[in-house]
Amino acid sequence: MEARSLARRAIAAVPAAIGIVALAAAAVRIALRDHVDILSVLFYAFPPAVLLVAFAAAGLGFLARRRFRTAALSLAAAVACFFWWRATAFVSNSPDARPADLRVLHWNVSYPEEHWPVVAAKIRTLSPDFASIAELWKEDPVPDAFWREQLPGYSLQPTQGRFTLATKWPVEKSVLEPLGGRNVAKRYLLDVRGRRLWIILVDFASDPLVSRRASFESLRGLLAPLDRDPVLLMGDFNTPADSAFLDPFRARYRNAFETAGRGCTATWPMPFPVLSIDQIWANRAFIARRCEHGASILSDHRWVFAEFSLPAAPERKDPPRAP
Repeated sequence: MEARSLARRAIAAVPAAIGIVALAAAAVRIALRDHVDILSVLFYAFPPAVLLVAFAAAGLGFLARRRFRTAALSLAAAVACFFWWRATAFVSNSPDARPADLRVLHWNVSYPEEHWPVVAAKIRTLSPDFASIAELWKEDPVPDAFWREQLPGYSLQPTQGRFTLATKWPVEKSVLEPLGGRNVAKRYLLDVRGRRLWIILVDFASDPLVSRRASFESLRGLLAPLDRDPVLLMGDFNTPADSAFLDPFRARYRNAFETAGRGCTATWPMPFPVLSIDQIWANRAFIARRCEHGASILSDHRWVFAEFSLPAAPERKDPPRAP
């Protein structure tokens, strides 16, 4: 009997526990975001869509316990989170039909060796100038013959099984840059129609308990000397676009989907994405014309496809700085 009594009490406490955690997470998200490392896991784990579900679950639990006032408050909080989610997780930019100069794809395909032909077919269909493909294969050696056949006109630049750049334009040099912990970036210098262009691919570890602060500071330092040239920054950040650590980038970079997309910003996890962790950013040398998020049963990530115009470079009065 005592065990049954304890079980009933534990079940009765579930709605209150869910409500308390949801309240704490909402407070962190509103007041602190991921500024405070020890609390940032609440920011990452409870975007507004998840808070909506948590408050609704708590409200229904209280309703079942006939605690009507608490149930009403919880359900009201769920309704508020619905409007919060709609206001922050969706954009509605007007379509821009003007022609673009460059097409860019980022897609985390989650190591689907058996689905490589479908991945290659999607890349051929979208025909990007540059494709950042995360988690394409786990280990070297790269199956060059397969990809040369599947993606004619592209050269592939793999990096330690983390990500691969497929490009139609020649790569003049590439440098792998550790960002601290298991986070890395790789910078590529390309010649595009006689103009220098930098592509920075990033791959951040997914552990929400590990602070991203030092890695984003390292990334800012990496980008600073490149600002006078066109720069594209993309990859699986494993950090939502509303993170406080991305705020300093917004002075010089624009998120392609926020600028030129339409619909839900979230990219992970499919089939019900709640976090915008797959991102393409461009500095002010570019004008984002269009951006879309697409989905496939091959991956738990949506792909990001953006089209940019690249206006002619202004005349320099002094020589460009070496990177």
